Order: sequence, then structure tokens, then C-alpha cells
Amino acid sequence: MRFAGCKTFVATSKPYIYATQIIEYFGLSLLFDGVYGSELDATRSIKGDLIHHILLTEKLLPSTVVMVGDNFVKLLYETLRER
Repeated sequence: MRFAGCKTFVATSKPYIYATQIIEYFGLSLLFDGVYGSELDATRSIKGDLIHHILLTEKLLPSTVVMVGDNFVKLLYETLRER
């Protein structure tokens, strides 16, 4: 996808510091424009908060992005849990 001109990001609820280490360890850094995760104090550990943060930070419109790899049930649960 990235080679087709799309920006790609890792968005994990796991701590950012560990996510970047894993991406680098497996030599995947060149495949992504950025890696985003939670903070060690659990800030942005809810996927919806993390996605919102990425959209703001990267100045992306929700209507222009595609999320790959997470499941709808988990996202729905986290969204309902926030209310």
C-alpha cells in the first residue's frame, strides 16, 4: 500500500515504546510512515482514543482513511465502554 502512494501507520494499544522496538526488530520500519501506541501510563490505550490522536497528529480526515487488521467487535466494545 505504501508503495502505491498511501501513508501507512501502525496503531496498537500496546505501549509505543514496545511497538517501535518490535517493528524495528523485525525490520519493518520502512513499511510504515509512523508507529503509534499507548503511553506507559495507559494514555491512549483505548483504540478509539489512539485513532483520534493519529487523525489529529497526521492531519487526516476520517473519510480518507482505511483501517486494516482490527476487528469491528473490539472497536465497538471499546467505543461503548467509553460512554
